[in-house]
Amino acid sequence: QFALMALAAAVSLSFAYWATERVLQADMRGAVEADIAGFASVYGGRGRSGLARDIGRRLAGPAADSAVYALTDQEGRVVAGNLNGWPPTVAAGAGWVALEVFRSDRLDPVPITAVSMVLPGGERFLVGRDATAGNTFRRTLGQSFAIALVAMAVFALLTGGLITRFVRRRLADISATAQSIAGGDMGGRVPVRGSDAFDELAQTLNVMLDRTEGLVTALRTVTDSLAHDLRTPLTRLRNQLAEARAVSTGGDHHILAAEAEVARIQKTLAALLDIARIE
Repeated sequence: QFALMALAAAVSLSFAYWATERVLQADMRGAVEADIAGFASVYGGRGRSGLARDIGRRLAGPAADSAVYALTDQEGRVVAGNLNGWPPTVAAGAGWVALEVFRSDRLDPVPITAVSMVLPGGERFLVGRDATAGNTFRRTLGQSFAIALVAMAVFALLTGGLITRFVRRRLADISATAQSIAGGDMGGRVPVRGSDAFDELAQTLNVMLDRTEGLVTALRTVTDSLAHDLRTPLTRLRNQLAEARAVSTGGDHHILAAEAEVARIQKTLAALLDIARIE
């Protein structure tokens, strides 16, 4: 059960991570597509030079930290943007790519998500976003989910251990009472410790045991009474058989057999009375 709980938690956290990743990707691609729409309008109205100026204007503003642009002429020379050159592994017009590049304002390579295209004039254009912050967020989120999963697993194990210990202890009370009754102690009862479901079960079992003890006691009383009541007529029957044998002129073996059977019945009744006294 607790393994299923842990599995359900893992599936839930994995889904949350996947959903967060989808949102991050959608936001990044939405920002890039918005840039492309704006650049397309500029390029259509003012050509490559207007597009280069617009790129420079954007890189001088708030978007400079996250935006990645590279505009080259037909020969591949960088005309505008913040990359040292066109990424050699990216084919213009290949669509969305994820890679590491060297920005002109950074010393170390940075991960980006970008889209490349070939403009109507033959220029190559790459528009993207720096994925450093997103990757950091993903790592932090993944670590947080991992810690949460471990914490949930530990909590589930501790809770499971405590519940198992509690259940075993309560079942041990019921088992001990059952063994005591099986050994002949009809006065044994299941202890009631509180007001939970086990105590309700204990009370139900105790009511059943009270009823059973009453029935057994009544049965013993009836058995004892029958044994006492049968002693007198059996004694008279045995005496009458003895008198019949004394006056009989033949066929004594039938009377002797009857006397033996009566004697055995009397011994059985005597044993029942002895057992009743011992109990």
